[in-house]
Amino acid sequence: ATGKDTAELKIGKQLPRGDFRQETIYFLITTRFFDGDSANNYRSPDPSNKNPESDPEWRGDFKGLIEKLDYIKALGFSAIWITPIIQNKSGYDFHGYHGYDFNKIDPRLESPGYDFQRLIQELHARNMKLIVDIVLNHSSNWGSKGLFEPKNNGSLPPQQQYLDRVNQMFKSNFYHD
Repeated sequence: ATGKDTAELKIGKQLPRGDFRQETIYFLITTRFFDGDSANNYRSPDPSNKNPESDPEWRGDFKGLIEKLDYIKALGFSAIWITPIIQNKSGYDFHGYHGYDFNKIDPRLESPGYDFQRLIQELHARNMKLIVDIVLNHSSNWGSKGLFEPKNNGSLPPQQQYLDRVNQMFKSNFYHD
């Protein structure tokens, strides 16, 4: 830090890129926000899912978010903060915070022509900024790809399969009290 007032840090008419002190930030759970493409919706593969077929589950995606960027900007926001975009294996708790593959964007968020790069471009075209949340201290009950992946015991009743996966993780070298 230089100790200078923020007014002295201005470059032209804007603060330097990445300075969020002057931003108004809209937080949203991407998968709950707006469904722009029903083709990327699918029912949870988790056998413990008891939601009825009529339950919309979680269907928000990048296309839906892009379609609502003008709305968010019109509310007076200059940046959005979205939940993690990494692949979640479970469908029932799909929100980004139960990451499975930390190197892959979850395909339920993308549509033809509407990927993460397009979201960034659309935000920048509106002179808006993006914050992407990330959580590295936990994953889902399916473990983390390349680190530890519990096996699903299909012989157990569906409601017990979740607990079995969690117990496998608790007994692994990757779990710490």
